[in-house]
Amino acid sequence: MSHVALELGSVARLHIDNPPVNALSAAVLGELAVAIARVAASDARVLVLTAATGSSFLAGGDIRELLAVVGDAAAVERHLSLTDRVFADLDALPVPVNAAVDGVAAGGGLEVLLCCDIVIASPRSRFGVPEVRLGLIPGAGGTQRLPRRIPRGIAREWVLTGRLVPASEAHAAGLVNMIGDDPVLAAEAMAARIDGYAPAAVHAATRATRYVGDLDAGLALERELFADLLADPATVAGLRAFLDK
Repeated sequence: MSHVALELGSVARLHIDNPPVNALSAAVLGELAVAIARVAASDARVLVLTAATGSSFLAGGDIRELLAVVGDAAAVERHLSLTDRVFADLDALPVPVNAAVDGVAAGGGLEVLLCCDIVIASPRSRFGVPEVRLGLIPGAGGTQRLPRRIPRGIAREWVLTGRLVPASEAHAAGLVNMIGDDPVLAAEAMAARIDGYAPAAVHAATRATRYVGDLDAGLALERELFADLLADPATVAGLRAFLDK
């Protein structure tokens, strides 16, 4: 039985359904790897990520699977390698990713959101990295991507306390972009708006805003992308059409 559904188009849609809590099991991660590769190879301009509604949006790793590999270093490495690859591939998609959250995004579920560009959540949603409460730490980028997404001090507090925070707090911290009663509808509307813009400009904007390194190198990247767009005949045609209006 498949737990990941993908619909391709200019706006691609990726839906995760692994009851009862949408755990990121090895099977789900494998299906995600295939789906993400298909999006990357397609003509999609935006990706909307959703999950089956319920108490949980994405519950993170499958605890039973983690216990099954305890003491087996090779199995642990295979699990970590698969996880790293899926999250890295999602983070590297050349198109913007809009996530619609309705429920709890915990552990790996929150770490998935850290690989998305825009997060829209329902008021009832909650967020956190509770691994420390289980004697672990986030293992899919939470200790590294979270401090790059929200203020470092807040990220440290979330990781060290393991508490779940409400959507309003996640919005104030900068993890959530928007709170709405129908996050899927809002994510779709935003995707449609982005889809209406020039793909080259959207790709360049996505690449530039994801850069988290040195400021001078980031500014150099911005200049390079700007110059490339200005040399594109489609951009020139668009600028001339704007003036003609």
